[in-house]
Amino acid sequence: MALDFETEEGIWSHHRGGKDSDLMMVEQAAVIKKMAPDTKVWVYRNLVQPYANFVQLREKIEDPQYAGWFVPFAATNDESVTPRCEMNPRLKKKLCSDLFHTRLAWTENGHDCGDKIPCGDYVFDHRNESLRHKPKPKPK
Repeated sequence: MALDFETEEGIWSHHRGGKDSDLMMVEQAAVIKKMAPDTKVWVYRNLVQPYANFVQLREKIEDPQYAGWFVPFAATNDESVTPRCEMNPRLKKKLCSDLFHTRLAWTENGHDCGDKIPCGDYVFDHRNESLRHKPKPKPK
C-alpha cells in the first residue's frame, strides 16, 4: 500500500497552520502497519518537485544554505504565469520566494505552507553536485 499527498487531500487541505502532510502520511502509514503488520506500506515523496506542504522539504526550501538545491526564478520570469509571491490568508500578508515554484489547484485555495514561503511545487536543481548520487568507493 502506498500513500501520497493526494490520497487524503481533503483532510490535509483543511489542516491549519504550516502544512505537514508528510508527517500526517507517516502517522497514517503507522496506523495501517499496526492494523495489518504483514502489509508493506510506503510513503511517496516526489523526486523532482519538492512540495512546500511537506515539512522535511519545506525546511530545506526555507533555509538559504540549501538554495542551490532548487531552481531559481529566471530574470525573464513572467510573474503573471509563475508569480514569486502569494497571499497567505492566515498571516494576511504576501509570502515570496526567489526559488522557482508553480501554483497548483491546492495552492490557490488559501492553503497555508507556513510563515516563510508560498505554497507550491518547487523544483530540485539536479545540476547541483551535492544532489548527485556518489557511489561509495569499493573496498580494497
